[in-house]
Amino acid sequence: MWFGPDGLPFNNRYCSGTPIEDDVIALRRKVFVERTPRKPRQAGDLTLVDDIARAPDREVLMAMGELVRLADCSPIVAPS
Repeated sequence: MWFGPDGLPFNNRYCSGTPIEDDVIALRRKVFVERTPRKPRQAGDLTLVDDIARAPDREVLMAMGELVRLADCSPIVAPS
């Protein structure tokens, strides 16, 4: 694992295993920033993150239950 100047993982390589040159990565980042549409966030906005491509081993599980109102729930342990 390689780490960039900010200490975060940095491992960009071509399929051959050859490291991608810094100028190519910089150009890719520049194009990404220029071409990514940005909208200002507003109160009530919801952000969804699709991580399915990064989590291939997950199993889909489903459970059925009775509807419970949050007001009917009480904590098991008193807050500290």
